[in-house]
Amino acid sequence: MQKLFLLLNPQNDHMEWGMLPIEGMQGDLVQKWLEAAIKYPLTAVCFSSYPADHQRFAANHLWRKPFDTIEIKEKKQILWPFYAIEGSFGAEPPSQIEKFPFSFSYSRGKYAEDEQRGVFDHLGQLQDYLKQSKIDQIILCGLSTGRDFTDSLQVASTLGIDCQILTSLSRTLDQEEWKILKKDYLKALI
Repeated sequence: MQKLFLLLNPQNDHMEWGMLPIEGMQGDLVQKWLEAAIKYPLTAVCFSSYPADHQRFAANHLWRKPFDTIEIKEKKQILWPFYAIEGSFGAEPPSQIEKFPFSFSYSRGKYAEDEQRGVFDHLGQLQDYLKQSKIDQIILCGLSTGRDFTDSLQVASTLGIDCQILTSLSRTLDQEEWKILKKDYLKALI
């Protein structure tokens, strides 16, 4: 079985000083990610990097504010404050992550209309890498929404890839959502 350690969204804007901080995101978690990553021969990191006109930003919808919910393409979407804007300090990783020699690195969210399904982007960057490297299991951790984690599990399943989430090394924006995810996806959590 070929495993891939995949780190999701280790970016400055999710750190305690960032534009969209995630609770529990301190420097010691970054060190724990790196300690876990060195145990795997194949490692990847997925960044979010958005154009300022991305459909997920509240400022791009008249009379909307961050954390309002609207429908986009018949799916509920939480609107976010500006964060991880292409080329910004917030979109960059903390310095310790930047120095780690990941086997594969990619960004998602590059286009204003991008639809993301967890770690799987519409360009198929990760899918191509999984296929080329003959990977059949993803060990996932990082920072995101609970929906990113559940979408990752669902898409991986349809691709015939086992995906597990390292819960001790993962954080979400909404702690209640995280509790539900832990309950509903118990088998995929390690």
